[in-house]
Amino acid sequence: MKQTALRFMWLALISSSAFGQALEVYPAQINFGFVTEVAPDSIQITLYNSTRTTFTVDAEKHILPYADDAFRLSPSEVSIPPMDSATAYIVFSPNQNLDYEGELILADDGPGGCAILEVEAHGRFSNSYYNSTEGKSEELLKTALNTLLAQGYVTLSYNAARDEMYANLDNVNGDVECVYTGRTATFNDRTGANANNFNCEHTFPQGFFSQNQPMRSDIHHLFPTDAGTNSRRSNHPFGIVSNPSWTGGGSKYGNSVFEPRDAHKGAAARAMMYFVIRYQDYANFFAPQESILLQWHEQFPPSAFETGRNNDIYAVQNNRNPFVDYPQFADRINNFVANSSADVNFDLQLGNDTIFLPISQSGENGVYIFRTAVVNAGNEPIFVDPQAFATTELNYRGASGNPSTLLPGEVKEIEFTFPYSPSFTAADGITLEILTNLPSGNVVIPIIPTPFALSESESSRTDFEYARPNPASTRFILDERVQNYVLRDIRGRVIDEGVGNEVDLSSFNAGVYLLEYEGKDFSRTERVVVK
Repeated sequence: MKQTALRFMWLALISSSAFGQALEVYPAQINFGFVTEVAPDSIQITLYNSTRTTFTVDAEKHILPYADDAFRLSPSEVSIPPMDSATAYIVFSPNQNLDYEGELILADDGPGGCAILEVEAHGRFSNSYYNSTEGKSEELLKTALNTLLAQGYVTLSYNAARDEMYANLDNVNGDVECVYTGRTATFNDRTGANANNFNCEHTFPQGFFSQNQPMRSDIHHLFPTDAGTNSRRSNHPFGIVSNPSWTGGGSKYGNSVFEPRDAHKGAAARAMMYFVIRYQDYANFFAPQESILLQWHEQFPPSAFETGRNNDIYAVQNNRNPFVDYPQFADRINNFVANSSADVNFDLQLGNDTIFLPISQSGENGVYIFRTAVVNAGNEPIFVDPQAFATTELNYRGASGNPSTLLPGEVKEIEFTFPYSPSFTAADGITLEILTNLPSGNVVIPIIPTPFALSESESSRTDFEYARPNPASTRFILDERVQNYVLRDIRGRVIDEGVGNEVDLSSFNAGVYLLEYEGKDFSRTERVVVK
């Protein structure tokens, strides 16, 4: 619908009035339902600016569960004209199959402050094989994966596993490649492997589990290798080799440590991760390597070949390597061997790290409201206690200045009033100080009164007047063709509606309103500023 700027002025102006928060968002709550990682969703929001200067919402702050940045504002910067609104989208693109419930802080670095958007969303993996892992992390996720990987598992004989590997899983147009050296040979069975000096590498050495089944023939950690290189690796742990005593095709050995070539580092790491989740860490072999293996897992993501191999193993073994399908599972496991729990994380995010308060340039006097917010984006309770301002010109509204303990994911809105007048020039060094139990100490946010530039249309007082036939009337007369109307407040909530072309404004407080009206062949939305 077309938007125009239509102003309405009360006959009697009040010299000192309380004005609403500068930045508002509508709707205040959104619910995405279930969304998969391959099909992001978006919901439109409207941002309202009740100030007389343009400001830009260019950041959204929110909880980041397990390093997952699931929400974004689109466009990333939303410019809102004075006394107007702009639409944008919240895009939900989950990377994890977790619940995402909390608040988004939409913030302006200028006079707009913050608006809080309550969000409910649920990430779901498109591969239904992993439905049982939904919403789980740390030890609960490890248990769920362990159960899942054993369900319906088909134990092959060791001969059958190697036959499958040489003939299908690792055979590309008749050739089989050593994962450590890159050497290739043409064969498709165990006899051909022996003839070409190839054999089967157990990424988790089989001597540590006494060659027992089902571990010995679990193809997720079996790979074809050059026989000599396999012997060189033996049962040595993986790691970084600085001074190798042996090299071959990019792999290295030295000081009882074996380093695979880059092309196999990620696959080797994921095979080891699969093994200890599916079985256990025999002889404490995995634990000392965990850090470097997770580093390789992240540095060398699954290739198309590795993904295809995982699919083919599923076809014969009836289970999958979850860290190939969804590498991000590793972000939700802090310890693969010992009891896993997330590291203690104190993280208090600020809606505004500096607060800019506008100074009136039009001679107007009033009391304005500024809203900022803090969110507990960590996993420990955080105590916050806003301190009294060093000037009587600033005052907290309601309970926003009271102390609170924020649980993980909770937000505290902090609102205070300030004088919107030409004389407001608070003393240098004024701050919003918040006492906390953060290891880093208290939070101090500078407050800076700033003369923001007004747009040409907003700098004129007469621009806010609307000439009516009878200025004392409280009726707003529209075009005679108007058949019905809806009046909304700045948050988009319907506060009045009716039939005909006359709108009665006598019961409405000062503020900004949106008037939607339509006739037979047209519809419009106008802005109405009541004072």
